[in-house]
Amino acid sequence: VHPYHGTGYRFEIYGTEGTLTMIGGGEAGQEVKRKIMGGRKDDKALQELPVPDRLKWVPKEVQELGPSYDVGQMWVKFAEAIRTNAEEEAARVVREAEEKASVLTAAAEQAAEQARAKGSEDASAALAAAEDKSKKMRSEARRDSDRMLQDARAEAVRLGEEARREASARVADSEQAAEEMLADAKAVSAGLRSLGRTLSDQAERILRDVQAGHKRIRGDLRAATGSSSSAAEPEPGRPSRRSTGSPFEDLDVPSWAEGPDR
Repeated sequence: VHPYHGTGYRFEIYGTEGTLTMIGGGEAGQEVKRKIMGGRKDDKALQELPVPDRLKWVPKEVQELGPSYDVGQMWVKFAEAIRTNAEEEAARVVREAEEKASVLTAAAEQAAEQARAKGSEDASAALAAAEDKSKKMRSEARRDSDRMLQDARAEAVRLGEEARREASARVADSEQAAEEMLADAKAVSAGLRSLGRTLSDQAERILRDVQAGHKRIRGDLRAATGSSSSAAEPEPGRPSRRSTGSPFEDLDVPSWAEGPDR
């Protein structure tokens, strides 16, 4: 039941050092009539206490609006509560996010460390496999090179033997050809010598025949001209001639045709 003509709104707080009360303004719209009274234990009576500015949360223009004052104060605190709650919630979300991020970071670092360890192991295994493969390849290459070197040496020996055989055959052929040429040259030389002897014999025979013919011709000429050996004095080494009007008077007999008796 709503009281009529009551003492109004009263709020009293009693402490060991004094008393604090809020009185008046019990009905709606009379909040501005409320007063805060207080006093210490040694005071004679309660005194009105002004509200400090630090507790006035609404702007001044709102403080003078009467009934809106309390509502404004309430909404300011309500907004602060929401803001504080939002800030706390945001801080909680940030904190939880940071915790999750820390957990995720630790997990990622652990995974990265495991991955690095596994990668190092894999790299070591791959390096060992590569080294083994390299050793096998070097060994195979060495064997192949040795085999190729042996084949090359055998081929060189074979080619050298073939070259020696071919050279020997060519030398033999050359020697045979030289022998044949020498035999032919000897045969040609013997033939030429025989031909020379034959030609020499023929030349001597022709010379004798010419000399004999020459003697006959001179004898015939002397008989035909009737020349005497005392008519003219011959030149030394050659008989003298004189003009007899014979057509054979100007005939010059070559020296090689004259016999040794002339």
